[in-house]
Amino acid sequence: MLKLIQLILLFFVGQSFALSKVGEGTLKKFLKAEDNYSRTNLKYLKEGRLISNSEVLEAPKGKHRAWAKALGLHDLKCESVLPKISRYEDYKKYMSFVNQSTYVNKIFTLAFKVALLPVEFSAQLKIDRIPGQGNFPFVFIGELFKGSAGEIKVQEIEGRCLVYIHLNLNVRDLGYPDFIMENFYTTVAKMGLRKLFQVSGHRMET
Repeated sequence: MLKLIQLILLFFVGQSFALSKVGEGTLKKFLKAEDNYSRTNLKYLKEGRLISNSEVLEAPKGKHRAWAKALGLHDLKCESVLPKISRYEDYKKYMSFVNQSTYVNKIFTLAFKVALLPVEFSAQLKIDRIPGQGNFPFVFIGELFKGSAGEIKVQEIEGRCLVYIHLNLNVRDLGYPDFIMENFYTTVAKMGLRKLFQVSGHRMET
């Protein structure tokens, strides 16, 4: 009897997170617009998993150019998710790899270090808090990442908050092979978004 009740509960929980054909079409359209569509990516997002990827681009000698993306479909509404994501000064509390996080006069200062590279990175971003759905560009103003920029896109799909982060990086050459930097960007983007989803109440697999 207990097992039957558990199965019934699992069924209804799964149904509550399911997207209709219209919702799935909206998600598919978004992925295609961001050049991120595949059947696997669509399936993963519907299941509550996160997607991240990156690529190092050709650059003049002494320079390093790359892009990185991370996105996920939260199982809660954006009004519940965005207050946590926008608390930039609390990222040090949210993420173990973040050593400093402050937000003063719309300047987000961040210092972080992960095991993939033996250096600590420091960045300053000019960024607004995210008030709701929409597209929110930001720029890097610190010395290392100066000239880099990014965008956060937020869209609610049938009661679930889609969060997409896209970075265009333009920095000095750090001397590491491309495959190491791509792994670094992909990993950091996914780690960061996963933690933001977890602290804002995401219950599905990430």
